[in-house]
Amino acid sequence: MRSLAAALLLFAVLSASAQQPEANSAALSGRLSIPVELAKTVRADKVHAGDVVEFRSLEAVLAGNGVVIPANCALYGRVLSAAAKQNNRNSYLAVVVERAEWKDHTLPLHAFISAQINVTRKSTRVADPESGMDPPTPRRPSRQSVRVAAASDPELSNMVRTPRDATITNEPGTGTKYPALENVGFFRDKDGTTYLLSSKANVELPAGVLLMLQNQPVPIPPTAAPNPANNGSPARP
Repeated sequence: MRSLAAALLLFAVLSASAQQPEANSAALSGRLSIPVELAKTVRADKVHAGDVVEFRSLEAVLAGNGVVIPANCALYGRVLSAAAKQNNRNSYLAVVVERAEWKDHTLPLHAFISAQINVTRKSTRVADPESGMDPPTPRRPSRQSVRVAAASDPELSNMVRTPRDATITNEPGTGTKYPALENVGFFRDKDGTTYLLSSKANVELPAGVLLMLQNQPVPIPPTAAPNPANNGSPARP
């Protein structure tokens, strides 16, 4: 009788665990956007390929299959490449975020920085009664500075896009000020890697800056075509 009860209990435990979504499944990390805050300052002249870069999530994000990346979750990435400005070559920085961790969960990612988040409060955007237009946003000077940098640097003008802003209207704290990126543009390569470029001496991501991560599923390499002369088996090199 005890053996039967133990077997039934084991079956119930296995059934319950099978019904729960596994956060460590790579299939869950498809295309999604994750708003984050950078933990420590990253400078192109101070980091090397492989250095760890840490973020924390600003809000809960549904990753799929019932798995939710919670707010204040740790996300870890690494530097792919970085260099200070040399001669006529712009400073650049590429970071890939590879996993999110919370409690006993780990979710694999393949995410890149896609934009700076512009934190605003709807109550502060009051239209000008004379012109009927919204007041200028704090990001406008930064947009203009990037345009000026691109115009003065032919190489940068061909590659850089003005930083795209993602807006969060529920400001995390009253009176909170977050650092902004200066003279930084985004360039996305054909393989999905996003590079941050600057015509200044260094690309710098200050600690506390709010950014948007865009997860890009890792492409599956094509399988070898069957070889009819080898009974349908893939061709050998």
